[in-house]
Amino acid sequence: MKLKNTLKIVLLFLLLIFLLNYKKFFFTPYKSDVNSSELEGVIHVHSILSDGKSDVKQISEEAKKAGLDFLILTDHGHPNFKSLKQEGIHNSISVISGSEISVHEGHLLGIGFEEPTYKFSPVGKEAMEDVREGGGISIIAHPNSKKVPWNGNFDGNFNGIEIINIDSQMRGHNLVSLVTLPFIYPINPLYAFLRIIKNPVEEIKKWDSLNKKGEVWGFYALDAHGKLSITESFSLPFPSYSSLFRIIKLHIPVEKDFPINFREKRALILNSLKNGKFYSSIDGASSSRGFRFYGKKGNKFLSAGEIEEKESDLFVEASFNFPFEIHLIKNGETIKKSKEKILKYRVKENGFYRAEVHLINNPVLREDVPWILSNPIYMRSKKTDEINGQKNELLKEKFLTDFKNEKYFVEEKDQKSWVHTEISEDGNKNYLLMKFKLGIPEKKNENLWCALTRREYMNFNEYKGLSFNIKSDKKLRVWFQVRDIFQNEERWWARSVKIKENWEEKIIYFKDLYNIKGKKDYPINLKYITGIFFVFDRGSTIEGTDGKIYLSKLCLIY
Repeated sequence: MKLKNTLKIVLLFLLLIFLLNYKKFFFTPYKSDVNSSELEGVIHVHSILSDGKSDVKQISEEAKKAGLDFLILTDHGHPNFKSLKQEGIHNSISVISGSEISVHEGHLLGIGFEEPTYKFSPVGKEAMEDVREGGGISIIAHPNSKKVPWNGNFDGNFNGIEIINIDSQMRGHNLVSLVTLPFIYPINPLYAFLRIIKNPVEEIKKWDSLNKKGEVWGFYALDAHGKLSITESFSLPFPSYSSLFRIIKLHIPVEKDFPINFREKRALILNSLKNGKFYSSIDGASSSRGFRFYGKKGNKFLSAGEIEEKESDLFVEASFNFPFEIHLIKNGETIKKSKEKILKYRVKENGFYRAEVHLINNPVLREDVPWILSNPIYMRSKKTDEINGQKNELLKEKFLTDFKNEKYFVEEKDQKSWVHTEISEDGNKNYLLMKFKLGIPEKKNENLWCALTRREYMNFNEYKGLSFNIKSDKKLRVWFQVRDIFQNEERWWARSVKIKENWEEKIIYFKDLYNIKGKKDYPINLKYITGIFFVFDRGSTIEGTDGKIYLSKLCLIY
């Protein structure tokens, strides 16, 4: 009897939802009748190579059904090497591979980079540099997510920031919306998700503040998994890839005769994303094809992402046959609104200018949510190269090791790895040569490592950090590790260091080391250091990698 009553209540609840929203259940996106040449695609997609539901072939089939030209695969990894090998044409869809990199500050998307010979840093700023050195683009993912927000500074060398992330929007919504989602989704997936998209006020505010200092692009992203994970062991079988691929898209305006060869098409897409020559839109509410935001000075045209020093006319073209409102925004503040199909504005003051288009009286998308989001055009002096980072300090050094007469470090390893060290000389430079090969794991979480170790009690209390000269036979990443004793417990402190083929001096400040083992609420105990280590393991190095590193002139600095 109780079960019957419960079923009646549920059915009445569903009937009430339907009656209140019956028009929305039958909603279909508005269509644009503008004939324009554009590439349409999506960014932030996961496959079975990390925590997605389907393989790349199946995902590309869904992308084809949704009318996409490209998709950007971002499986989790440092980077995800298996995912990088998926690049190419699948079911006529251009698949560009990257990775979602977990760093101390949050998550970072890296796309379009060459496959590295090492693993990317767990430090955000360093991971951005790893991506940049590989010719790629880095984007801060879901900065205000409740699950994994960005907790660091926005001061690295990155290209963009996610303004809308559908997965984060779902997780950040109220309980009633999430409870009704499974009932609405089977009837109309577009309505099910468009109704929960909120105005990304904080993300846009942060984006505008970043653009006052440099050029940063805004992205609408999916974070598509083909499922919705509730816990590690339980997931809902929606949203499907195909439904998400219809909701949010990136648009790249192109010439009519754009390339069809994958390499050339890949280069065009990545160059457009790298230089801000695209716009984001919520196509699940309406097709945005044909939108244009540009500047004009005489016979010279400016597109989004470009810089101009002189006065120009800005144009926003939105030739759509349904109600909308154009917002022209300068330095984060709306300066003009228009419901006409073309907005024209004469720029008289420097700043950055961008455009939003909002739908009016759309049955499913809120009016305060930017339906279309352009990237900025910058009216200011052209950017000059700046020197980033800390100013060079006048540091004093004290030799800790000069590698002249004996081995100051010994080698250690697990049973599957190999390591050999020897002292040698290069002109006037004495150095320690370490040859190593990291083992290949048989189990998922198998601990493989090899290291140079110096285990002895040392008092570093008067010093700021350590410096050393180092090089390698190829680009590698190694953990520099210091251990201390605190309250009778040994703790581990580490920082990853990238090594290149030429000698470089590296300076590691004790204050910049991360606690990776032991009590975390207390600073490093410099009075009781128990060892210094250079470690290669699966967190820094590709399994099976062999290589050489050369180490000289280890000093304390103060």
